[in-house]
Amino acid sequence: MFHTRAHEKELQILLTVPAGKSDILRLYTIDPDHFMGGRHQEIYVGETLLAEAKDFDDGRWLEASVGLPLTSSDFLLIRVVNRNPRSNAVLSIVEWVEPGQGPQ
Repeated sequence: MFHTRAHEKELQILLTVPAGKSDILRLYTIDPDHFMGGRHQEIYVGETLLAEAKDFDDGRWLEASVGLPLTSSDFLLIRVVNRNPRSNAVLSIVEWVEPGQGPQ
């Protein structure tokens, strides 16, 4: 079973992070039902495009090193933008880990 956040246009998550810290943001997205011909989405961390994802029926992990200035406040915005008007944007797992630490 997969638990997923979804939105028809743009999924936004405001993640609370340690201010001023540099760590690794890990995101997992999956499209097991290949919904409406398959999802196609762009994933942003802050204003920076992290990845364009399509054909991720078996799941896909994404990682980003995140530090200043993105962590200067207590929050980090993650956006997943739908690029298939027949489908939706999805995100299943969000992890904040220290460098060198494995998956949770």
